[in-house]
Amino acid sequence: MVHQLFVYGKLRDKSIRCKITGRKIEPLKTGFLNGYALSSIQFDGEEYPIVFEDPKTTVAIEGEVIEVTPNELNLIDKYEGTNYRRIKVMLKDGSVVWVYTG
Repeated sequence: MVHQLFVYGKLRDKSIRCKITGRKIEPLKTGFLNGYALSSIQFDGEEYPIVFEDPKTTVAIEGEVIEVTPNELNLIDKYEGTNYRRIKVMLKDGSVVWVYTG
């Protein structure tokens, strides 16, 4: 079984994905997330992008959809830590994917 994950920040970097999962993961497609706003949070002295639900926003967030195994998804969960939570969302094209939000 594989999972589709919408990535919009540092996880768009293939080298970071490879470092976390141990393999090179190519994007399946570009995706657009409506109803969320892009912001940033700071922890460990660095700034990271994060999305928050905002039904009033009119700007779609652009990202990539990648396919990962359950084990890889668990590894990415650990990488994201407690500052993010993973939820299912529907992208503009109707596909249902996981995304990390605040």
